[in-house]
Amino acid sequence: MNANKVTTKYALTFKNELSDADRAAVLKECEGMVMLTHLERNYNTTFSLKLEEQDSTWLLSIAPELLAVHRNTLQQLLDTLLAHPAPLPETSETVLQITETDPDLLKTLDLRMDTTFILQPLPESAYWTYKHTEIPGYGGLKQSHVTTYLSYKLAKPIPAMQYTMGLPPKKQGEVESPIQEVAVSMFNMLGPIPIDYKIKTGKAAVDSLWETLKTEQTMTIDSTLLTLRWTTVDFNLKTFSPILDADTLIKSSIEKLPHVSPSLYHLLLAPKLSRNLTSYKLIGN
Repeated sequence: MNANKVTTKYALTFKNELSDADRAAVLKECEGMVMLTHLERNYNTTFSLKLEEQDSTWLLSIAPELLAVHRNTLQQLLDTLLAHPAPLPETSETVLQITETDPDLLKTLDLRMDTTFILQPLPESAYWTYKHTEIPGYGGLKQSHVTTYLSYKLAKPIPAMQYTMGLPPKKQGEVESPIQEVAVSMFNMLGPIPIDYKIKTGKAAVDSLWETLKTEQTMTIDSTLLTLRWTTVDFNLKTFSPILDADTLIKSSIEKLPHVSPSLYHLLLAPKLSRNLTSYKLIGN
């Protein structure tokens, strides 16, 4: 990190001494939270984070310097972590086990019942995505809404765990009927059809949290991504613009972060910080 760069700095304290592996994990979790709370439209923005031991604390440096609104949102997340520490032991390897019994569905996705895969979401890879849906209305008007998703890349790919229902593609020159438009909108609103599965760690308390998170946020897993259906933003009769409305989508998604179940923090957003962070303090700014 360039010593001349203006940075945002926090002093962090932990209840246990950090090993090299712990420090690397904390950095990755901080990186993921910084990127999720970033309000700029420039999605190519990258941040450099550094964690150094200093007396009885650890100094977290973030460059470039965070804007005030960005910094405040990050601190909301840290406050949420401190208010809801994880009452959980360090987890062992997490696996995903197929429990689907529909033979046709298993055959479609080339899966077998009771097959297991290693599940390792990467906290530093967290990012927002969205899906825009328009529903035909009266007089040619369309109701418009956008669903946002919180996604994590997986360290190891697994077979596809879902498929999407739909209609056959239109033939050249074929005009889509109003009934077809409504059907397509219904399929889009239904979203992907998931395989039934369980996430297991060998620890009942942790497994229970995974089930809660899977149910509350509608979790889907597809090859290289773990995705949570997050929130819906209604634009009603206004035409949605991916460029002009990007800030609205991100802000609406961020506003929900401090209010979700602590299981999100304990399992995905910041599992190491949830177990070990005891306090933080902004330095300067």
